[in-house]
Amino acid sequence: MPNGRNARKGGGLGFFEESRWIWLFLIIVAVILFTGSGFFREGGIRFGSPSNEGRSGGESSGGEASPEAGSLPPPAGEGAGGADSALAGKLTLSTGSAFAENPNEEYIEIFASSANEKKIVITGLTLGNSRGESFAIGEGAYLPYSGQVNPEQAVALEPGGRAYVITGPSPIGSSFRLNSCTGYFAQFNSFEPRLREDCPRPEDEANTGGLSSSCLDFIETLPSCRQVVEVPEADNECRVWVSSEINYSKCVERHKPDQDFYKNEWYVYLKRSSEIWKARRETITLRDQQGKTVDSVSY
Repeated sequence: MPNGRNARKGGGLGFFEESRWIWLFLIIVAVILFTGSGFFREGGIRFGSPSNEGRSGGESSGGEASPEAGSLPPPAGEGAGGADSALAGKLTLSTGSAFAENPNEEYIEIFASSANEKKIVITGLTLGNSRGESFAIGEGAYLPYSGQVNPEQAVALEPGGRAYVITGPSPIGSSFRLNSCTGYFAQFNSFEPRLREDCPRPEDEANTGGLSSSCLDFIETLPSCRQVVEVPEADNECRVWVSSEINYSKCVERHKPDQDFYKNEWYVYLKRSSEIWKARRETITLRDQQGKTVDSVSY
């Protein structure tokens, strides 16, 4: 029979064991409350910052992981190319002959809206392809001459104007604005798109007085935009006149004062040796100097 001392000792150990289990239970409950375990979350209780509108950590209300900070796409109108440029609607793209494989025949077109209030400078704008490459539009000759270095300036499109942007190099060495006489360039050079040959007709030129009747008959047979290389069966005076008067430089001299001398078209060359647009499944994007989208076209 145990004495009273031993009985008290055993009772003390039992109380201690019970207390230890109570403390352990309280610790488990506290951990559940502070960590937001599945037991409480299933009941609709969520723990986290109110600023996340009920979202905890990296979870969203749909159960999918939310993007990391900084990986969200920029709002519309922000970021490189994300915003429409101030030129949007004022300049538009056309595919032209972008699918051509020869860089000398590959070109796109840029149109200036006829509703524009003033001319728009396109020098400095860039054209991008689906491979992420970018090509800047350079300067051009306002009044070009073949066979010499042309002074260049910013290319600007008047309202309703058009620029052919050709991938390859220029046959005359620079980009250029069309005028009443540029058709002469097509005699000895190949252009794509085909250069318009609408020069003043030779028989309409002044200073034909004093020429013989046979010479005038010959002049009437001459095509527009063609420098005469040979004058058959003509007198010497006729040969001199035809050689000196029927050519590009003389045409410019006579018609530069005309109100409609300058045309609202440019041939702009990117001076590349290989094609830059794919024949299929291509997107061409025109961007301004800030990288904002002016227009794009896909095919």
